[in-house]
Amino acid sequence: MSDDDNRLEKELEEVQGRFAHHPHITIVSTEGTPVNKYIVEYRVKGLVRLDDGEIAKSDQHRIEITLSFGFPHFPPNCKPLTQIFHPDIDPSAIKIADFWKADETLVSLIVHIGQMVCWQVYSKENVFNQEAASWLATNSDSVPLDSVDLVKSQADEDGVAPQEGEGVPQQQDAVDIDLGLSAEDLPELVFDSVDLGDSEPISPPDQSEEMADVAKDLDFGFKAPEPAQDEGDSSVEIVVEEIDIATGPQPVDEVEGEIDFDFATVDVD
Repeated sequence: MSDDDNRLEKELEEVQGRFAHHPHITIVSTEGTPVNKYIVEYRVKGLVRLDDGEIAKSDQHRIEITLSFGFPHFPPNCKPLTQIFHPDIDPSAIKIADFWKADETLVSLIVHIGQMVCWQVYSKENVFNQEAASWLATNSDSVPLDSVDLVKSQADEDGVAPQEGEGVPQQQDAVDIDLGLSAEDLPELVFDSVDLGDSEPISPPDQSEEMADVAKDLDFGFKAPEPAQDEGDSSVEIVVEEIDIATGPQPVDEVEGEIDFDFATVDVD
């Protein structure tokens, strides 16, 4: 997965976690794999321009946000899906260029647009809707139309954390539980004893036969040296000389008996 796809997946996770139970903002639908289009509904007080030109109040508005190629370095494309009367909103676009930066998130953008809808945020210069800017000039004391805090979620307002599996998971603190049991209330523990003395000692496997088989297969290529011979004599004379060793008195601790050592010498010409 590319870095761009990872960013989109992260944005989706944060949006779902933040607005899953929001009292004023709902993610109606999403599109794309990974998701790059959102339909968002706001339940706040705002203005709409009716077909006959009349300016009226409404408490339900929808917009579309598309994360274009190059997001987040390029701002998303935002447009209204319902009539929204505001200096920074025209029928085909919502002005976010002054707000968007690469380090902003989709969550903060959704909140920002909601603040625009209820006139908590608006521009006085470089507006998209000049008629709405003119209305503001004569009705500045009427805005904002809704003072609701869109930054807070339902969990923030209720003062409770979302349940496990809903919204952003929260780490639970450890809880000490006192069961009120004394030593007499605890059941007696029984252990099975194991007599290791009855078992026979385990001898290592006899490897003598295996080593003998290995020795048979080993040929180190050593040969006994052959005695040197004269060119004209092919025989070797072996002279055996007897040595008589006189035996003296033997110590008491020595073993009695005669010891006969025969030494043989080999005279090789």
